[in-house]
Amino acid sequence: MVPALVVAALALSAPSPFRSDWVVDGPVAGAVILAQPLPGLIPPAPSQQPWATQILPIDDAVKANFSARAALRSDVLGTLSLTVPFAVQVGAGWDRSLGQASVIYVESVGGTMLVTEVVKRLVHRPRPYTYSDDPGVQAFAAREGADVNYSFFSGHSASSFAAAVAGGYLFGLRSSSTKARALAWGGQLALATATANLRVRAGRHFYSDVIVGALVGSALSFGVVRLHDKAGYRPSGLEWGAMGAGVVAGAVLSAIPDYPRDVVVPLEQASAFIPVPIVLDHGAGLGIVAAL
Repeated sequence: MVPALVVAALALSAPSPFRSDWVVDGPVAGAVILAQPLPGLIPPAPSQQPWATQILPIDDAVKANFSARAALRSDVLGTLSLTVPFAVQVGAGWDRSLGQASVIYVESVGGTMLVTEVVKRLVHRPRPYTYSDDPGVQAFAAREGADVNYSFFSGHSASSFAAAVAGGYLFGLRSSSTKARALAWGGQLALATATANLRVRAGRHFYSDVIVGALVGSALSFGVVRLHDKAGYRPSGLEWGAMGAGVVAGAVLSAIPDYPRDVVVPLEQASAFIPVPIVLDHGAGLGIVAAL
């Protein structure tokens, strides 16, 4: 195992900038957590036929995609996308602001996950790999059951972008450093974009799935944090530039590796990137090591 990337949380400063009421936000966050299994009660589609026409023209280009390695890395990056924002907040210490930020983060990301799962079970869109005529992919699809019809919209994309926006916004409210805020926005959006793109390359989602997921996750997360913002945070020009650069970097870097388009690499043989917690003198963070 060798170090591949280190994401460190920078020390934060300034008093609590959150408009938060524990009597309201505590139960809301708890309800969001407890409600996560409820979408599973929606009956699955009995038998979904492939769609004759996709949502976007570019969706046709990824029909029959399948890559176990890309799927594994999207899962790891997706997990990292959810944990990095909290790790950054921990860098400020275990104080009242951390508790407030954590509750707001749970409301943002948890709410996005609930909406996503409900939509998936109502739309019943077949995943790209269901269009493959490869026997191995067909066997995989048969084992997946109802999940093969939960393509729209992407949960990985929605939750990763919700986490990136909530994390960037919450960091922006607590940090007095423009450069640190720009780094937080750029890094988190790069992770979210790479996660979304790898879901397409893995054959789990179409481009329209991840685009809609990114928009929904970003909008819901921004709205929740905005309701709790009493400081009137406005990103600087540098921060906006970092956001754009992060999206571009995530898309480019996730497009470079050569992933197979069929069942060539079994999941258990694919190399993985594993997040590892790091404790620093003035904060906390996560490192990533590659298991080759």
